[in-house]
Amino acid sequence: MSNISSFGSRLLKLRQGRAWTQERMARELGIGRTTVAHYEKGRRMPSLEVLERIGRAFDVDLDWLLTGRPGARFEATDLPQPVVQFSSRMEKDPNGFNTVDYRAVPLLTDPVAAGAPLISSDLVEEWAWIHTSQVGHRQGLVAIRIDGDSMSPLIRHGDIIAIDRDDVTPPGIFAVRADEGVTVKRVKMISDGLLLIPENRAYEERFLEIPRGQALSGIILGRAVWQWSSLAGV
Repeated sequence: MSNISSFGSRLLKLRQGRAWTQERMARELGIGRTTVAHYEKGRRMPSLEVLERIGRAFDVDLDWLLTGRPGARFEATDLPQPVVQFSSRMEKDPNGFNTVDYRAVPLLTDPVAAGAPLISSDLVEEWAWIHTSQVGHRQGLVAIRIDGDSMSPLIRHGDIIAIDRDDVTPPGIFAVRADEGVTVKRVKMISDGLLLIPENRAYEERFLEIPRGQALSGIILGRAVWQWSSLAGV
């Protein structure tokens, strides 16, 4: 695949040509705004499914989108296939894909466990094999399932997100330990606490005080760096 490094700049020009914000593009494509930013900066490549959505949204063919040259051809096998696959085992998946390019991320039955230094096997629902094009070389990844719609439509009920437990510095979207357990919100630091901001305006912002001497890592479990949604029933 030639000139693939320029994919992000072509995507940026398409968005600017429509006068769309990154938020608008994210809504149109059914992905997160930060994912759009990663695409445009050349940090990440989309899956074939998302590429097809881009092609339909802007009425462009995938050959041009990926190569920049009319008439050029690309092979679908050049893209991560699949971007994510779930398995009950941490070992190589029985479907036989090349695990060298994938990260085995534990999907936890209890989001609170994401704050534990060690995660026992009985807390792992299954393993999410995520292609490195989606999460880079981050090490401290765990996945949790979203319960509730306070971050809808960006993150919907039932979605799965991966959080980087090594990244606990706002601003951004984080999994946070709160009275009710773990909540996922957009987080900003203000004075002596955290402002938790929902995407769904039916919910109110919330201030979470940081006790004196409490480290952020004791409250913030990690930054949301990847998201998976099922389109079933949508």
